[in-house]
Amino acid sequence: MRRLATITFVVLLTSVACGSPETTSTTEESAEQLRFEESYVTTPDGVRLYVRVAGTGPDTVIVPAAAWLARDLGPLLPGRTLIFFDPRGRGASDAVLDTTRLGIELEIGDIDFVRGQFGIDRMSLIGWSYLGAVVALYAAEHPEHVKRVVQVGPMAPTTDLARIEGVRGSPPDSTDRAIVADLRQSDLATRNPVAYCREYAMRMMIRPMMGRPETAAGSQVDPCLYWNEWPDNLFRMIPFVVPREWDYTDRARRVAAPVLIVHGSNDPNAAIEGGRAWRDLIPSTQLLEIEGVGHAPWLEAPDQFFKAVDEFLRAG
Repeated sequence: MRRLATITFVVLLTSVACGSPETTSTTEESAEQLRFEESYVTTPDGVRLYVRVAGTGPDTVIVPAAAWLARDLGPLLPGRTLIFFDPRGRGASDAVLDTTRLGIELEIGDIDFVRGQFGIDRMSLIGWSYLGAVVALYAAEHPEHVKRVVQVGPMAPTTDLARIEGVRGSPPDSTDRAIVADLRQSDLATRNPVAYCREYAMRMMIRPMMGRPETAAGSQVDPCLYWNEWPDNLFRMIPFVVPREWDYTDRARRVAAPVLIVHGSNDPNAAIEGGRAWRDLIPSTQLLEIEGVGHAPWLEAPDQFFKAVDEFLRAG
């Protein structure tokens, strides 16, 4: 794998960024696992994508959504090189105000661009939420480059399966809504947008998407550090990324790589019915349904999640 030489720096994470000293640097091996390189790559249409390369193992895995996943997926590092990047308009990547430069089809192309920039011939992919659909579609279009695919709580392959009946996850209660309304009224979103984002995201997005919301505190990421992830900016952009109507059934059937789907039965963001549909469409698929879990299985059921994903990737 070729690594970029420009705009790249190496950082050794400290216990402040990653957790307690017990989890950071007791051996040379653990220290190496915490080492990462950051860079930007610029797409042909001029969007800078933030890239974070962690690990030095022989198996390469590309994972979109660095701002949400990079630190939390650390248990997958041994034996692998994980290339996280933020999609266009997300995390530390460039904001994209021209909505014609947003969309799932462009994000499929961005995966291939990142792959090419790092000189990768074949790799595995991990995609969460709508990016679960993106990595599957990439595999359908570029089978020569894909070893294995992991879909985590993937967006359904068709619009109708994305509609959820009944209440799932852990919806915000009246206290959460009142606190967020008060913060909005106090103009905290303008005075301290990071602080507002943290309160809003935890009360209205993160805990509600989980079946086991008490596990949210175990996350090591802080997406609110990035302008793109502040609520107003995020919600303004998302409708231009995910289409109003979609049907990926024909493309799903063309996925030749083995696929593991990890899906919580209590996922309010991406219905478990969608995960089952991907399983039925893709020829070589395993589906791990985790009872009671919502949209963040790596936090809600880490033992099951990391064991299943690690074993699946090693089988390639």
